[in-house]
Amino acid sequence: MADSQPLLSLDGDPVAAEALLQDVFGIVVDEVIRKGTSASEKVCEWKEPEELKQLLDLELRHEGESQEQILEHCRAVIRYSVKTCHPRFFNQLFSGLDPHALAGRIVTESLNTSQYTYEIAPVFVLMEEEVLKKLRALVGWSSGDGVFCPGGSISNMYAVNLARYQRYPDCKQRGLRALPPLALFTSKECHYSIKKGAAFLGLGTDSVRVVKADERGKMIPEDLERQISLAKAEGAVPFLVSATSGTTVLGAFDPLEAIADVCQHHGLWLHVDAAWGGSVLLSQTHRHLLAGIQRADSVAWNPHKLLSTGLQCSALLLRDTSNLLKRCHGSQASYLFQQDKFYDVALDTGDKVVQCGRRVDCLKLWLMWKAQGEQGLQRRVDQAFALARYLVEELKKREGFELVMEPEFVNVCFWFVPPSLRGKKGSPDYSERLSKVAPILKERMVRKGSMMIGYQPHGTRFTGPRPVRPASFDWLLKVPVVLGRCRLARVGPKGRVSGSVGRAGTRMCVVAAAEELVCGAERPMDEEDAAAPVGGDRGRGPGGLGSVSTEPEAGGGRRGSWAEASESGAGPCALVSGLPLWGPFSARAGPGESGRSHTDGPVLLSPGSPLSDPGGGGARCGLLSLVPRLWDSRQADAPRSGAPASTWGRALAECRGGQS
Repeated sequence: MADSQPLLSLDGDPVAAEALLQDVFGIVVDEVIRKGTSASEKVCEWKEPEELKQLLDLELRHEGESQEQILEHCRAVIRYSVKTCHPRFFNQLFSGLDPHALAGRIVTESLNTSQYTYEIAPVFVLMEEEVLKKLRALVGWSSGDGVFCPGGSISNMYAVNLARYQRYPDCKQRGLRALPPLALFTSKECHYSIKKGAAFLGLGTDSVRVVKADERGKMIPEDLERQISLAKAEGAVPFLVSATSGTTVLGAFDPLEAIADVCQHHGLWLHVDAAWGGSVLLSQTHRHLLAGIQRADSVAWNPHKLLSTGLQCSALLLRDTSNLLKRCHGSQASYLFQQDKFYDVALDTGDKVVQCGRRVDCLKLWLMWKAQGEQGLQRRVDQAFALARYLVEELKKREGFELVMEPEFVNVCFWFVPPSLRGKKGSPDYSERLSKVAPILKERMVRKGSMMIGYQPHGTRFTGPRPVRPASFDWLLKVPVVLGRCRLARVGPKGRVSGSVGRAGTRMCVVAAAEELVCGAERPMDEEDAAAPVGGDRGRGPGGLGSVSTEPEAGGGRRGSWAEASESGAGPCALVSGLPLWGPFSARAGPGESGRSHTDGPVLLSPGSPLSDPGGGGARCGLLSLVPRLWDSRQADAPRSGAPASTWGRALAECRGGQS
C-alpha cells in the first residue's frame, strides 16, 4: 500500500497491520522510552490550546488518511504530550518507567479483554486473585476479598459504600429513604476523595466529621472519640472511620491500633487509606508504621505510587469473607453471569464492582513482582527511606532551611527563608511577598519544558506560641539533580544579578531561592525587566531573564516578570519525598570528565494536598513535593543497602564549591 493512498482498513491485510504496529512501536521506543527518559530532552513541548489544536490536526474527516499521516499523528501526539517518565517530571506521585510493568501494560492492551468473567479472562481472573491474596497477606489477613479499582479514590468510595451496605442492606433497594442521618469520620489530613465520595453516594459532605490531627498530621484518637459522641448526641448514626497511612503532604501515619480500639468500642467499620503508604508493608524495617492495619475492615493500596507500577494499579482489600462485594454491588446480569455455566461461577468477579467492563490492572504488578521478587520491592521501599534521610541531613547543613518536623516516612517538609526575609516573620506583608513566586516559576518552567513541579496554597501554620508562616514558593535545597546544561546567576534582594555560577554538563545543583535561581540572566534587572509580564515578549534579548534550560542559550533566557520573586526574595515550604522512580537515566559528562558518562541520582517533585493548619486562615503559599529518584537497577554504581551513590557526594561537593 503506498504511503500516499488512504489507509481505509487493515482488517484483511495482516502484513500491513503488522507493519503499522511495528512502525508505531518503533516510534514509542524512540520517542517515549528513549527520549522521554532522557534528561537532555524536554519534559513537554508546551503550546497554547489554539496553537496545539492546529498542530495536532484534530478534525475527524469523512475520508481516511495514509499510513504515513497516521504515523505522523502518533509522533505529534507524543511530541506535544507530557513525558511522565521523564527524570524531571515532578508534578504527580505517579511517574517513572518500570520496564517489566510496561511490558505487562502492553500485553494487557494487546489482549483487550475485560475482567468480569472467567470465560473471557481466565488467566487474569486467577492472576488477580493471586496478587490480591499476596497483598492481603502483607496486611496480615489469611483470608478475605478484594478487587482492583480505577484509582484510590474509587477504592475509598467503595469502602464507604460497603460499610453503609453492611449496616443498612436495605439501602441497595430503597436508597436514601432507608437511611437515618449517617456520620463518617476522618482526619483533617485525609485525601479529598472521602468528602467527594460522601457527596457522590448521596450522604452529603456534611456527613463527614473532620477529626483533629496533631502537629505531625496524625489523627488524634481522643478527638475521634469526642466527635463520635457529638454525632450521636446530634442524632446521627456513626458507621465508618477512615484512617490514613501516608498522608499526601506530611506523610503521616494515623495511630491505627488506638483508632481500631475506638472503632471496636462503637462497632464502626475501619477503613485505612494506604494508597500512598501501603507499600511500606513490604519493608521489614519500616512496616511498623502501619501497626494495627490488620484490624481494619478494608484497605486501599496503590502500587502505582511508591512502587512505580504505572497507571493504574489500585487495590481495595477486604477482611470480609461473606461475599460482601458481590452482595453490595451485584445485579446478576443474566447475559453475563449465568448460573448454569460449565465452570465454577464463583470465578466470575464482575459483580463485585459497579462497572461492567473492567480493565486488567493486575498483570503489570504481577510481572514486575515476578522480576523483582518481594526482596527487590523491599529494597525499593527501603531505598526511598534512605534517600529521604540523606536529604534531611543535607538540609540541616544549609542556612535558611528549617525542618517542619523530623520525617517518619519519605515526606520531608521544610521551610526556606531567603536572606531578604530572615528575621522578618512579623512583617505585615511577609506572607503576601512569599506567596507570589510559585505561579511565576511554574509557568516559566512549563513554557520552557525544562521541568514540571507542583505547587499549592497553604494556610498560616503555628508552631508553639508564635505564628510561623510558611514561605510561598521556592525551589529546593541544594541537591544534585540532572537538569541539562544551564547557566545560573544569583539575583539579590533588589533584583541584581551578582554573577554567573557556571555550567557543568547535564549535572547541576538547583540553588534554593528565587533570589538565587535565574538561568541566563547576566546583568542587573532593570525596571523594564521587572515590569515585563510572564509570557510576554520582554527579556528575550541578551541578558534577558531565563529559566532552567536543557541547552545553553546564547542570548539570554526565558521571558517573564521577576518583580515579585526578586524583590520579595520569596521562598517556599517544600515536601521532600523519597519516592523511587525506575528507568534509564543518562547524562552527558561535565567539564573535565573526558566524556565519561555518569548517572547522578535525580530528584522527583510531586504535589500534595493542602496542609491543614491548626491555626486556620491566612496566607497562601506554594508547597512543593521533592521526591528523590532512585537509580536504575542496571546501573553499576547504584547505591546498595540504602547508601547514597558516590556521585551524589561528588555533585554536592561541587555545589558547595560554587560549581553548578
